[in-house]
Amino acid sequence: MTQSLGGVSQNSRLSLFPMFNPYTGQVGFYAFDPSKGFNDPTDGSYYNWKVEDVITGRTPTIGRLIVTYRDLGPVQVVWTLTGMNDAGLPQTVSTPTMTLGTPAMTQRLVTILIGLQLTAQNLQLSVQRAAGAGAISIVRVTLCGRIESQEFA
Repeated sequence: MTQSLGGVSQNSRLSLFPMFNPYTGQVGFYAFDPSKGFNDPTDGSYYNWKVEDVITGRTPTIGRLIVTYRDLGPVQVVWTLTGMNDAGLPQTVSTPTMTLGTPAMTQRLVTILIGLQLTAQNLQLSVQRAAGAGAISIVRVTLCGRIESQEFA
């Protein structure tokens, strides 16, 4: 398998990047080793999946997420579903902070089921990781639910 460096074309496993330190005001070269994972102790991170495209006039209800991730050690995340109701008002539902992964860092794929229910249109899933909360590698997410039938008058 070829090595992925996140779009950086380097042959070595260690790359240097010029960065600005906002605390000291200095610029320096910092190393990022993609084989070590990413757990930024200063800034959190998030990822927003695409807005789900559902047939016009039908409203989906999501009841469960099936998440497959690679075990890179303990990480704390929050899953959030957002959408719009029939009145055009935003709707949001989130999980409590949950811990994924094991202290053994097995690097194996793990699949979990997460109960998260929302009935809305233009559904979008996101995940947030706080600063220093651990490294996460999400392989696949499947939204499970149903779509109501609606007839136009």
